[in-house]
Amino acid sequence: MSRTRIVTVDDDRRILRVLKRACENVGFEVHAVMDAEYFQSSLRAFEPSLVFLDLNIRNVDGAALLRFIAEEHHDTSVIVTSGVDECVLDEAQSMGLSLGLRMLTPIRKPLLVADVRHRLDMFRDRLPGAPRAALDAHELGNALDRGHLDVCYQPLVDLGGQQVVGVEALARLRRPGTGILGPEQFIPVAEQCGLIDKLTFGVLDQALARIAGWRRYAPDLRLAVNISPTMLGDASLPQRIAGVLSAHEVPAEQLVLEITETSVAADRQLAADTLGTLRRRGVHLALDDFGSGACSLGQLYEFPYDTLKLDRKFAMRAEQDPDAAATIRSCLDLARAVGLTVIAEGIQSENTLRWLAMHGCHQGQGYHISPPLFAAEFTNWLRDRVTPGEPVPGARGGEALTLN
Repeated sequence: MSRTRIVTVDDDRRILRVLKRACENVGFEVHAVMDAEYFQSSLRAFEPSLVFLDLNIRNVDGAALLRFIAEEHHDTSVIVTSGVDECVLDEAQSMGLSLGLRMLTPIRKPLLVADVRHRLDMFRDRLPGAPRAALDAHELGNALDRGHLDVCYQPLVDLGGQQVVGVEALARLRRPGTGILGPEQFIPVAEQCGLIDKLTFGVLDQALARIAGWRRYAPDLRLAVNISPTMLGDASLPQRIAGVLSAHEVPAEQLVLEITETSVAADRQLAADTLGTLRRRGVHLALDDFGSGACSLGQLYEFPYDTLKLDRKFAMRAEQDPDAAATIRSCLDLARAVGLTVIAEGIQSENTLRWLAMHGCHQGQGYHISPPLFAAEFTNWLRDRVTPGEPVPGARGGEALTLN
């Protein structure tokens, strides 16, 4: 029976020795790497189940290494080891989760053997066949009550002029002893146990509170929030959303509700009525992950969407896969025919961005533009893109601002 394989990546031999010894002591097979280029070949050949990853390997971009892991071996678990500050670690965790990696709690340097052993125990608990401490309704409810819900923000830009036009709010949950959980680890639990409403309005409240501070940089910035189809059966939803918008003094036109294409509401007529009321009140509606399911055209016909978000797999494969590129062109033709705004997710390169713009895609988001950022980092990111110049349409107080 083969042993579980681990790759440790660091440019400090002492740290590699500590990691190697700790891993071997619990029966894992270890491959130590000091060079980023060698790491790429090792990942392909060794196929590890876990990677200990230093974010700063001889000036190599840690984000690029995370993307490489996700592309080559996306089932790998990752533990970041770094001496950078907490904000950078949080950003790396968020990026890894968004890429679909299994991110365990990072380890701050200097490394302690006890910390390494604790992470290895966590990893072993997640191996196939191992008993897993799944998040349950009680723990999720307590986490929401104790303020453990966080929000990351991923920018959305106009692909023509690359002005910042919006930001998507992405839920994260802090779990003591485990780290930051991505939505796939708690949204299904929230939907099953009746906590999705509380969670969604928690995200809305946090995100709308931030919009006021970002208006000085982008007065018309739209906020996109994912909403579960289970909430569309509540006829009072439009009024409740109007209430939270009013409490934060944010116009309805600056809110976008995203509904996943593969999700199906129990009562489609009531869902259509609810969405119709929201749209008439000015809230924008986006069909998310378009192309990932089989009910796309039916949903476009039944529900009053004004925005289409292409599933990220198309943009991510557009440069290498002619079929993906053809699918994008077909979706853009369809959107033009029915007057929808199109957003491409998963933009990973300048070439893809330019290609999408050339073919008439309106807006985009992805790691080439920016990974999801916690609020303070998004504020800095947004501020850095603003320079003195021509006034931004709608800017208050005669502020002269131009978005790069």
